[in-house]
Amino acid sequence: MDPSEKKISVTAAGGDGGSGGAGGGGRPATPRPGGLPEALDEDDEDDDEALPQGLLCGPPQCYCIVEKWRGFERILPNKTRILRLWAAWGDEQENVRFVLDHTIRQQVQRLRELDREIDRYEAKVHLDRMRRHGVNYVQDTYLVGAGIELDGPGPGEEPEPAETAEAAAAVTATATPPLDGETQAVALEELTRRCDDLLRLQEQRARQEELLERLSAEIQEELNQRWMRRRQEELAAQEEPPEPDGGLDGELLLEQERVRTQLSTSLYIGLRLNTDLEAVKSDLDYSQQQWDSKERELQGLLQTLHTLELTVAPDGTPVSGGPSREPRPQATAEIWVDQARGLAKSCPGNDEDSDTGLSSMHSQDSDSVPVCESLV
Repeated sequence: MDPSEKKISVTAAGGDGGSGGAGGGGRPATPRPGGLPEALDEDDEDDDEALPQGLLCGPPQCYCIVEKWRGFERILPNKTRILRLWAAWGDEQENVRFVLDHTIRQQVQRLRELDREIDRYEAKVHLDRMRRHGVNYVQDTYLVGAGIELDGPGPGEEPEPAETAEAAAAVTATATPPLDGETQAVALEELTRRCDDLLRLQEQRARQEELLERLSAEIQEELNQRWMRRRQEELAAQEEPPEPDGGLDGELLLEQERVRTQLSTSLYIGLRLNTDLEAVKSDLDYSQQQWDSKERELQGLLQTLHTLELTVAPDGTPVSGGPSREPRPQATAEIWVDQARGLAKSCPGNDEDSDTGLSSMHSQDSDSVPVCESLV
């Protein structure tokens, strides 16, 4: 084998090196990725002119052999036979490069160092702004609005350099809401996007409700058809004359059909009652929500009225009428509660739903107005 064919070009730290396949005793040996860093390190120690200075800046375990081909990279395991892999490429050998590179651990370490540097810089900027604007400068900015300019120089201080100002603006972009036109345009776009998402969710909910109603109607129709078939079979069995020989068997069959029909009817009625119960529960929950909302609104109005009563007049005299006018919010609340109770007691019951047959499932629950809606 030609000595030139025994060497594989390896790119390490920007320089090209050769990895030979000759082992001890002159026998051809297959190089492996695990031994290439040590070999390159020894070559670097023996011949400083063959490879650049400082080729390996760490132990050999921190490096790995990367196989590159037409823009694709693959880290070779330590037990890979590089000479055999090189021969397997065939005509594509000119497009294949073996690169000595650092492992991912050093990259992770560098990222951690950058994170620490960013944290230190943010802490420095935060302390500087606390010194200039006070401890609660973020809260004051949100409360006052445009009253504080965090990026501007303080009284009696020199303005910051351009790089520091840009970095501080980038750090506090999420903490302080700017008031320029570009930010308003971005906020408007965000609001538009959220409105579009809300409309899409409402359309999806409408489709789901339509699908649910259609499925409920199909289930109801199927139950009605089954019940009608059971009823027709029962009537047909009653009209047929009993056979003289199998009288006992005929009675058992009739009893079985009767029990089956009763079970089907009970199942049908139970499903209808369950559906009505779910509808009533939904209406009750909605009424409770409306009641809670109106009660909160009433409490807010009463609090506002009480605050207005305690307001001081322009001439300096209080408008409040003394202790005699303080219990007015409580009296007003009691009047509202009495009206609600009277309205709830005065609602007449539906006499048409007093029967216990199938007509009770068709009660007109929508005719009765909830108490919270009547108060509005």
